[in-house]
This record gives sequence, structure tokens and C-alpha cells, in this order.
Amino acid sequence: MKTIALPKIAGRRVAAAAFALCLAPGLAPAFATGAQAAEGNEGKWYFGLNVPVMFIDNTKTSVTAGSVLPGATPVPISYTSNGVSSYGLGFRIGGTVGYYVLPGLRVEGELFYGFARVKKTVYSGTRVKTPVATIPHDGKISHPNKGSAKMLGGMANVWYDIDTGTAWSPFIGGGIGIFQTDFSGVKWDTQKVSRDIATPLITAGVMANLAATQPSLQVGSPEYLAALKTGVDAGLAALPEAPRPKDKDTVFAFQVGGGVGYRIDDSVTVQLSYKYQMAPNLQFDGKMGPTSIKTKSSMRIHLFEVGFRYHF
Repeated sequence: MKTIALPKIAGRRVAAAAFALCLAPGLAPAFATGAQAAEGNEGKWYFGLNVPVMFIDNTKTSVTAGSVLPGATPVPISYTSNGVSSYGLGFRIGGTVGYYVLPGLRVEGELFYGFARVKKTVYSGTRVKTPVATIPHDGKISHPNKGSAKMLGGMANVWYDIDTGTAWSPFIGGGIGIFQTDFSGVKWDTQKVSRDIATPLITAGVMANLAATQPSLQVGSPEYLAALKTGVDAGLAALPEAPRPKDKDTVFAFQVGGGVGYRIDDSVTVQLSYKYQMAPNLQFDGKMGPTSIKTKSSMRIHLFEVGFRYHF
């Protein structure tokens, strides 16, 4: 990483934060005539709306797949791999209902919906296991994706507003809840990873077979290359169809964060906030005939929010 320029993802986060910091103070003066600091909200309800921009950290996924290659003697084969998925800028909207149980201390229910484009998944550290050996697969396999992942969930939060004696009130807190990820809108070639992993293995097998059965063929000659291609194509065609993992999973999630609110009047507070949200232990499995696949990952999300609370 260069010592002067920010990394791309960090630059986008800083830009989003700067945008939010410029936007919210601009909203406050439009409403702030006669604004006073809060004098106590104990026993009051509120509802609110938050509109964040969303950055999802690269998601690390462990993949395990297994199948049985057809033939006179079926051959069990499996592989393990580590995938890293990258995402584009995401957007989300959240609604809240809360209650001040004590002055400055509020409990809150939150519902949210968001989406982010899934750009690609890169696999590395792949190891293929056969009945006679475990074979490492050197290099990386890039798997392009098309479409967006959707997120839906609900959180139970606790926030503490710090009394500054002014209309400004910093707050900190966090929450726990449920988080559903839905990849049904993402399209990819389910056979690509299997083909990319199998191609060098099949190629090596065909080359060994040609050396044993057709030693007169000169390596690199047009006849040799044609025979090699025919053998590799036949081997790839015999691969079992790869299943698509299930699209949805719902897990326990948590978040922590903080921000600052500006009280416009007794009823309205505008706010800026940041939240770090994590949804661990996501699992997406799939099975088709003799072929199965299991993936495990966690999702880490950064949210830069602009919102408001209306007290009643």
C-alpha cells in the first residue's frame, strides 16, 4: 500500500463520512430556530428513520465439496478451498421505535433492509483429495458474479445519550438481533470452479495416457494437441453437475456504534452515526445427485448513517 494515497475501500468510507458530516449540519439550521437542549426524555417514545451507505468487508468463505466421478469403478473425489468475495457500495434503510427508560438511556427496536452488489469471488489454497493422494492446486481461481445480495433483519438496541448541556448529544451503544442474507439475485456459473480445479488434473491424466498408449505422438505436434484437447474435453464433460448452494441463511448478529444527535425542538432530533455490524456463522449448503457443497462465512458491515428521531 502506498504511504500517501488511502486504499480504495478506505477512501470510499472517508468520502461517505465526509458527505454525511457535510449534509446533516446543513439540515439542522433549516429547522433549528429556537432549538433548545433536551430537558429530560424519561418515559417518552420515539420513532425514527436511518438512511446509511454501507460498506461490506471482503468476505472470507471456506468451501468443501465432494462428488463421485462416474466410470466402471466410481471414484470419490473432494476438494477444499478458501474464497474471498468482494462487494460494491451498498445502501440500506432502517426504521426504529424506541423508549427512554431513564433520562438519556433508551431501548430501541430496529428493522432494516439493504442490498449490495457482489463483484467477484477469488479462490485460493485449493486442495483436491483423491483415493490415492491429496493434490494442491496452485494459483487463484477468479469467479465473476452478477447481481446483488440482499440483507433483511431486526435488532434490539440500547443507546446512551450523553448530556452536554446543549442541543448536541453524542451517543453510544449497540444491539443484538437476527440477520438474513439472500443471494438469490446473484448469478454465477456453478460449474466454473469445478472445471478450473479439474482441468489441470484431467490434463495430466490425459498426457500420461497418451504417453502410455500412443508413444509415437510427438509432444506439441498438431496431432498430439488435438488428441490432448479431445481427452480433456471428454474428461470435463464427464464431471458431475455442480449444485448451487442455498441462497438464504438467517443467523444471530450484533452491532456496536455511536454518533451525535442535534435536537431541533422538543419533538425532532437529527443525527449522524456509525455502526459496525457482524453476522457470523453464515452457512450455505447445496446438493445435486452425488455432488455436495458446503460454504461457511461471516459478514462484516460498516454503516455511515444520516437519520432523525421524532419524540412523542
